[in-house]
Amino acid sequence: MKLFDFLVVPIRRAGGTAIQRFLSLHPNIIAVPKWTLDAALESGEEEQLLESAQGAMQASPRTRFGLVQHKFTDAGEALEDVVQRLSKIVRKGGLILIYRDHVDAMNSKLNHAAITQFCN
Repeated sequence: MKLFDFLVVPIRRAGGTAIQRFLSLHPNIIAVPKWTLDAALESGEEEQLLESAQGAMQASPRTRFGLVQHKFTDAGEALEDVVQRLSKIVRKGGLILIYRDHVDAMNSKLNHAAITQFCN
């Protein structure tokens, strides 16, 4: 069974949504929507997610298939379990970690909270 080529893990609001959108613009990259990966991790069905991509992977051997993690980047004690589970569906050497400056991340969090407060 072919594994996903990469896993992007944006830490602390490091632009996961933007990365997902940018990857979708490339003609030879297919990134599974982050909410699909979130749902698979929540239900323990990440291996079924990989199985569901096999047909497309076989039909497009020159295309790179990957994942952008979203919900479980700060999983606390459950992080080790999530990492182990993801390591079974992503090829070795395919992990891409993206960090954001702590001050910039805090500023983003405050802005997000303010927007949420005034828009609701």
